[in-house]
Amino acid sequence: MSANQESKEVAAPKKTTVVISHNVASRDFVAELWSGENRLGEIFLDDDVPKLRLYAPPKNAWYFELDDFLLFLLQAKQELVQKKSEFLNFACYIDKKK
Repeated sequence: MSANQESKEVAAPKKTTVVISHNVASRDFVAELWSGENRLGEIFLDDDVPKLRLYAPPKNAWYFELDDFLLFLLQAKQELVQKKSEFLNFACYIDKKK
């Protein structure tokens, strides 16, 4: 990578967060991936297969340490699967009570 290319990279804010959102109508869960105030992308389940959708960075490129980013993605996936499992368990419990 040339010095010119390096200067165009934008260091992402240090704080990365995962926000699990839920569409009640479709019962779909999404793990929103955030870097500071910028949405990086999302992890969603397509027939229980985790998929990653990335969004364009606010500047030329996202820049992360690879190991930190991989851990971030694994954390998001685990939270997504856990929330969906909790929801399905609760839905089954409600159905049994009827």
